[in-house]
Amino acid sequence: MSKRRVVVTGLGVVSPVGSTVQSAWDAILRGQSGIGPVTRFDVTAFPVRIGGQVRDFDVARLPFSLKVLLENLVRNEDGQSVGRDDLTAIAAWIENKGSVEHEISFRPARVLMQDFTG
Repeated sequence: MSKRRVVVTGLGVVSPVGSTVQSAWDAILRGQSGIGPVTRFDVTAFPVRIGGQVRDFDVARLPFSLKVLLENLVRNEDGQSVGRDDLTAIAAWIENKGSVEHEISFRPARVLMQDFTG
């Protein structure tokens, strides 16, 4: 059995119990559950109406470039080349400001060109 080393360079959390390391840790220590009624969208067509929602994450706090990147990741999330960990890494940027490295896959979808024809 080989001994492998792991280096943790930073922490970031986006979860139903908190969107910062401190708030999530405090909730975990209190035994707080992040599960409850789903309120972010209409669930009447679904048999299950409870789940774990991220309640205190505000995408408006991300810089514009990361909003574009997040949109691209959401559109291409397939569980293989783009997974939940990639989405979480972008969302966690609000707290860690890029101090945690995470390589993601970016698939350019649009090219905008200025029209000089008039």
